[in-house]
Amino acid sequence: MEVIKKRVFYNYFTKKGVKVVAIGGGTGLSTLLRSMKNLTDNITAVVAVTDDGGSSGRLRRDLGILPPGDIRNCLIALADSDHQLEKVLAYNFPEGSDIAGHNLGNLLMAGLVQMKNGDFAESVESLSNVLAVRGRVLPATVDNVIINGIMADGETVSGETEMVDDNREIKEVFLEPKNCKAMPAVLEAIAKANYVFIGPGSLYTSIITNLLVPGVAEAIKQSKARVYYVCNITTQPGEMEKTFASKYVEAISYHVGTQIIHKIIANNQELPLNCVEERINAHAQAIICDKEALEAMGLEVIMCDLVSKENSCRHDEEKLEHLLWDQFNSCGCAN
Repeated sequence: MEVIKKRVFYNYFTKKGVKVVAIGGGTGLSTLLRSMKNLTDNITAVVAVTDDGGSSGRLRRDLGILPPGDIRNCLIALADSDHQLEKVLAYNFPEGSDIAGHNLGNLLMAGLVQMKNGDFAESVESLSNVLAVRGRVLPATVDNVIINGIMADGETVSGETEMVDDNREIKEVFLEPKNCKAMPAVLEAIAKANYVFIGPGSLYTSIITNLLVPGVAEAIKQSKARVYYVCNITTQPGEMEKTFASKYVEAISYHVGTQIIHKIIANNQELPLNCVEERINAHAQAIICDKEALEAMGLEVIMCDLVSKENSCRHDEEKLEHLLWDQFNSCGCAN
């Protein structure tokens, strides 16, 4: 009986929940969305579309569609359906066929785009309906954009895969074409939001790539929403010198030309030894929350244990959910 009461409460609460925009890509954004969907149905996920590797990259080159991978992951994260669905849509076809290396979810998205005469946004909406998604998933732009990186030695590297595979530190990124257009629905969602969450995710290829789409950063700045940056737990290749959380905030501010973040959520739990060893082998380090530097930048710092129980190098969904609940209730915007 208590379980039924709790479910009824959650269903009522989430329908009336806060309006949230979550910006990013990759596994980081998916984790945040899973934590968030139990607290509100009014979620708009704004997803990066610069991926050019793996199955997404192949479909992008072969069919001329936007990369579906991160979109697919976010749709699954917000889906109000059986947990087995994720395994089904993530199924990778084995070697020995023309579709080897593709996964079922990406091919489903590609098929929908073809059915909708190339309308990627409409295809995402159609799959959202099929999956009974709580909220919306939107590409930051429907233009065919490429992300480029200026490396520490001044050389420019074109494409997300080339940037990620390069061992040099990334100093700056930019989009081509620079005059790409943000989806109007993205700007509208930001304008109406109570909260905007940026990250977690790869600094340049999941976060800044979204904020560089003209109009997005300005919409955040003009919004009345509380803006949070969810800092990664560990660094990633190309960001190795950025071991302090303040450096991530500085990089975001530099690329958008202004400070748009109000609060930062950062892990303060020491990583288990196995995670430390794994990160060292991957040439990455734990990110240090330099609280004083962040406060000097005008940010409110929220520090807590965010390390996942299953994968100690990632955020824990349950811990994030509790933290979000506290934040939503502390301002009186929870319903």
